[in-house]
Amino acid sequence: MRAINYVKRKLPVSTGRWDTLKHGEHVHAFTVAHSTTANVIDDIFDIMTRSMQEGTGLGDFKRDMRALMAERGWYGRPDKTAKDTRYINWRLDTIYQAKALGGPSTPPPTNIQNNAIPKEWRYDPGREMFAPRFTLYDKLKTIKHNGKPAIATIKDTYRQEMKGYQFTQAEWDIYVKNLTGDKLHKDRAYADMPILFSTLRQDAADAIGEDVKLMVTDKQIIHAQRSRINQDGSIADINLSLKDMKRLPQIVANPEAIYKDMISKNWVFQYPINETEDARIVFIPGQGIKSMTLHTFYREKQGTLSSDDNYKKEFPSDEE
Repeated sequence: MRAINYVKRKLPVSTGRWDTLKHGEHVHAFTVAHSTTANVIDDIFDIMTRSMQEGTGLGDFKRDMRALMAERGWYGRPDKTAKDTRYINWRLDTIYQAKALGGPSTPPPTNIQNNAIPKEWRYDPGREMFAPRFTLYDKLKTIKHNGKPAIATIKDTYRQEMKGYQFTQAEWDIYVKNLTGDKLHKDRAYADMPILFSTLRQDAADAIGEDVKLMVTDKQIIHAQRSRINQDGSIADINLSLKDMKRLPQIVANPEAIYKDMISKNWVFQYPINETEDARIVFIPGQGIKSMTLHTFYREKQGTLSSDDNYKKEFPSDEE
């Protein structure tokens, strides 16, 4: 079932060559060499996924594909016809999975040198699925799907998938209610395992060059909720209320603005709490290796960030 879902989540795209897609683009897109007509690749994809789902095998797959070829007049390459049976059989075998052809069914050894792997396959499929490097997906930016770049559809699909892994609102409410409190550090053991608690809107993630996943740990919630005192004994900043804490996933998913702290290099999300105060939510950058992780948060006077030269506004741009 996981293999079926993995294939079904892919977006069918038309390319002239199978290796047109690079840097992990194959993880998110399905293509067949010389399938330059959208209807052909869509039909091939439907036959492939149906064959996998129903477990009908290679014979039924070939039968359905030959019917498609006769209907579409597509025989694997522009210069091929129905008479090229040897080539057609080879193409159908190639299109259908490696194990059926006697390919390896066990993971390769881990000591393979990177330069021994063809350039087009030097990427980690698992990583590209859960932390894709969209900035490298140049071909999917140029290929159109339903009138817009294929990368846009893939990003939308990815973000929706990640939302399915994050805490529900009910789970988050219970989580923060159990974490907040002065006696927490004495009465409760806590873990430091990051959890996915929200997903950033895609245009904001693109603007700052980060993954949409937003992570948090128990320790960071505790850190953010502690009382901070200035040297003169006055309160340094104001903690978020429990009500605002419960809204935190929605707040960080749709920030009003995102600033770059030019000293620490952290990301600072800004969101209005009321008529006079903003929430400042600070994230540690993922730097293309991992997802952003929440560092701290508090309330402050509106306009504080925009008037501080140490912060550079990155989202939205001044032109928007």
